[in-house]
Amino acid sequence: QQFKFLGKGLKTERLKSYVPLIMEECKKYLDEKLTGESGEIDILDTMSEMLILTSSRCLMGEEVRKNLFGQVAALYHDLDQGITPLSVFFPNLPTPAHRRRDIARAEMVKLFGKVIRERRSRKDIDTSDMLGYLCTVRYKPAKGEKEGRLLTVDK
Repeated sequence: QQFKFLGKGLKTERLKSYVPLIMEECKKYLDEKLTGESGEIDILDTMSEMLILTSSRCLMGEEVRKNLFGQVAALYHDLDQGITPLSVFFPNLPTPAHRRRDIARAEMVKLFGKVIRERRSRKDIDTSDMLGYLCTVRYKPAKGEKEGRLLTVDK
């Protein structure tokens, strides 16, 4: 069911609605980094930073992008650094990178758990970003249930 939720959340119409947001984020970023009519940037660093900026805005929402971006970017960095070739064979090996990855994952669950609870407490949830959409979807009801349960990040 989760793949269906993601598939519906990434339909063409929704992705098209992200184009103006992506353009705005890229323009704002480049305006801050470049001065005047020309300049130089490190393309690898720039593309990495713009990918995080645009994806956080489109997938996680404006409040995450504006208020939590620094935290989220640092946590993503630790998650990314914790995925190594060694992780494929020994994902639970107690390496420093794996410890940072596991701590970052736990922090990410806390951070987004709070965002999700806050969004769900509102009467009308903004579903224009992927996180908002996922806050509203429900699993099919189990036998004997009238309503399916909501997706959750809590265990």
